[in-house]
Amino acid sequence: ITAPYINYSGNEIDSLNFSMLTNAENFKFDLGFKNIKSGPLDIPRTSFTGSKKDKFLALNFKASKDEKNLYYVKSDLNFKDKETSFSVKIDSLLLNGEPWQTAKNNKVIFKEDSVAFSNFIFNRKEQSVRITDKLQDYSKPHLAFEFENFKLSEILYYLNPQDRLVEGILDGNFIIEDPLKDTGIVTK
Repeated sequence: ITAPYINYSGNEIDSLNFSMLTNAENFKFDLGFKNIKSGPLDIPRTSFTGSKKDKFLALNFKASKDEKNLYYVKSDLNFKDKETSFSVKIDSLLLNGEPWQTAKNNKVIFKEDSVAFSNFIFNRKEQSVRITDKLQDYSKPHLAFEFENFKLSEILYYLNPQDRLVEGILDGNFIIEDPLKDTGIVTK
């Protein structure tokens, strides 16, 4: 599917493309666009690709502006009997044009009735983000994002590399209680 240019009520998508190739053994996809403009959003060239063979899916996400990579991440999905695991490749994470460190053996394990995180930690200099289901002193099932000196612009810069939409620093926890059942949100 290719759409060279879409303009709907002033919202623009430049050079949208999507391709998929699939058969009994393999699955490949490629989704991308040159630019999306909508109000204050000015999302740069982005591609999201995946290639599955057997029970393994390799994923790549990349966003660039003026031939400079702004965001990049390589990750894997591994499908086993009754669980799926997701991990981010070490030394592949780029946020806001800067490399971030990824913890070794990082993994998210999805089962029918649970999600478990292991070493899902990302940091750069004094900034860090940890995603966990094992907060100390927290007894309910949860999914927690622990932020330490995290600059909002690291992620939100993707939505508009020219103008900063939001600035600030996150410190603390954002917790989703019972993420697979009776969901609730807590911030600390």
